[in-house]
Amino acid sequence: MFSCLIWMFVLLCSSVADENSIRDADIFPSSPEIERGSTLKLFCVLGKRYTHHRNASHIIWKLNHELIARENYNIVNEAVSSVTIHNFTYSKAHVKCFTKYLGKEQLLVHTEVKSGFPPDTPRNISCMYRFDDELNCTWTSGRETNLRTNYTLYRNM
Repeated sequence: MFSCLIWMFVLLCSSVADENSIRDADIFPSSPEIERGSTLKLFCVLGKRYTHHRNASHIIWKLNHELIARENYNIVNEAVSSVTIHNFTYSKAHVKCFTKYLGKEQLLVHTEVKSGFPPDTPRNISCMYRFDDELNCTWTSGRETNLRTNYTLYRNM
């Protein structure tokens, strides 16, 4: 929920940014990684080049090559359309934002979405400490996540 509020703030600020701060179109978030089976929400922002003769109601969305149903679209403002994809189960997929102009689809922007599972708690942690500053640790995890995962190790001296 908080991340959606942040993106809404970014999108609203983008509408008051100068002409050179946004390309012809942008997609937010870019290259997202989400938990498999969760809901994905993306925003397509039209740049100045398009907003003179088209608006967010002209935007269509595709997941890989399949058109996403219009009931999953939301018009945020004249320059911003969002799409919500429930129960995202692809390990990797492309979401594309198009505009329809003169009867043809024109690709505006796309992103690759990855999904995976949360990691298990690390087990069998083994660490080697060398020369007062180098600490190398290894561990095993129960399953592959397919997601970037950051671990924090706290060292007590």
